[in-house]
Parts: sequence; C-alpha cells; structure tokens
Amino acid sequence: MAREVLDGIKGRLAAATPGPWGEFWQGHIHAETGNGTVGICQTFGPEDRKHPNAVFIAAAPADVARLTGALEAVLAECDEMDRRAAQGSNPHAVDRDAGFIRAAIENALNPKEGQ
Repeated sequence: MAREVLDGIKGRLAAATPGPWGEFWQGHIHAETGNGTVGICQTFGPEDRKHPNAVFIAAAPADVARLTGALEAVLAECDEMDRRAAQGSNPHAVDRDAGFIRAAIENALNPKEGQ
C-alpha cells in the first residue's frame, strides 16, 4: 500500500505547475515556466515579511519530491533486505527488520483516526 500512496502523491506533484515555486510579493506564490510567470495562489498575512504559509506553499513541491524520494529509497532497501533474507542471510532478523520498517512507513502514510 505504501507504494500506491507514494504513486498518488507523485502523480499529484507531476500534475502541478512545475517549479521551482517562489513567493514574490505580499504572499503571491508564482512559478517561472518557459512561458513566463504563472500564478499559483495567494496567502494573506503581514506585508512586511514573508508569510510562513507562503513560504511553506512555495517550498511544497521540492519538499514533497525530496520526501517521496527518501521513502522510495527506504522501501528499496527493504526490498534488498527481503532479497538477502531469501538468499539465507539471517532470514528471520532481516525479514523482521524489513517488516518493522515497512510497518512504520505504512502507519505514517495511513494514520488511524485520532492520530
């Protein structure tokens, strides 16, 4: 299930306006594309400094790409642990460790109500 969740996140990221995104004036988020500047959204807040929501939104595409890449790397390591376990490299310990890692990822991606 973790890979399906990650695929959905990556699909939404790929469908969004390509980045990098940036805040340029009073909470306006924009992206520079080959066709010029594209407005993404506007946040509202103090005009004298970058609004935290605008900074967060502007960084979201790059942050999401980094985080999904990191999770994919961890899942790939779990696959490698499975491969080693299948080849007899202390299969119980390796299998258990990979299972714990996968469960932690699943729980993080699919929190239960109230968490």
